[in-house]
Amino acid sequence: MGSKTPVSILQEMMARLGTPPTYNLIYDGSGTHTTVFKYRVNASNVTAIGSGRSKKEAKHEAARIALERLATHQIADTQPPGVPPEAVEVVTPYKDQLKENAIGALHDMCATNEIPMPDYDLIEEKGAPHEKIFTFVCSVSKQREIGIGRTKKQAKQLAAFNMMNRLKESLSDVLKDVQSEHVEQSSNDNVEIAASKYIAAVGTPRKKFRLNRSPYMYHNFFSEMSQECQESAWEILSTIKFPLTFQEAKDSGVDWMSHLDKVLECLEIQKSVMPGRPSVTGNETIFLQINHSSEAVFYGSGDNSQNALQQAAYLALLFLVVQLRQKENKCWNPT
Repeated sequence: MGSKTPVSILQEMMARLGTPPTYNLIYDGSGTHTTVFKYRVNASNVTAIGSGRSKKEAKHEAARIALERLATHQIADTQPPGVPPEAVEVVTPYKDQLKENAIGALHDMCATNEIPMPDYDLIEEKGAPHEKIFTFVCSVSKQREIGIGRTKKQAKQLAAFNMMNRLKESLSDVLKDVQSEHVEQSSNDNVEIAASKYIAAVGTPRKKFRLNRSPYMYHNFFSEMSQECQESAWEILSTIKFPLTFQEAKDSGVDWMSHLDKVLECLEIQKSVMPGRPSVTGNETIFLQINHSSEAVFYGSGDNSQNALQQAAYLALLFLVVQLRQKENKCWNPT
């Protein structure tokens, strides 16, 4: 049975009718914490809108919806010439595309629990140029999970998703074992025991987990970081002029997120952004987390998600200034 994408099928159908479909990108969400694209397609007397995490995915989704609506409208003689109806299978390459960023979620899970970071390898690529099938393997210590998809990105995401589920199951099983042993210790001690057993299970010689760190340890946030990283970060921070209030920071037009990204790159620290619920005043809210040996979370609120993100980034930069200043005994003038 032939296998074609919605875009190619719609193109052939409309070409036979003499009215090729037209596509328009109506929303570009690149650069936001939830990347989404939207395409509108006009085909004959049908209009459809599709969304996806990439432009191609959104375009295929729009074409798929248009095909369904064309079938509903019972447009005559719309099959591609020479192709019997039963030979056409409408399959989008993004049919199994994960809607969440599994790669980022797995990275955060490993960073939070101090599990070795995942490695990804393309182990197989087969099929005709227009029907490629890719296979990725995701490795965490001695654990391996496979992901298969019509695109490299899809296969890699699926491999990360499968690994994330496997790690969750492993940690869950270990915690159950600890409870069954009736260890008379605090819940924090049980978590530490579970973590050490999990390390033995995956066979990694790395140090045991620190699933959390008490707030009174935050003054040691950079205790395990190289002097070179800290000095590079301080060079950037010392050139930034910080207003005393966020309203002034907002009015300044400074891209605080850009500054934060540069500092975190020097410190070799990852960040993650999570949307929150709208505030009682209707403002958008954002939680920005810095993932290091300790976790630091910053809250931002604004009339839109970008302003909320900028506020959180501004607060994160102030936190980093305080941490590095007290460790290096630096002098700093916020204005």
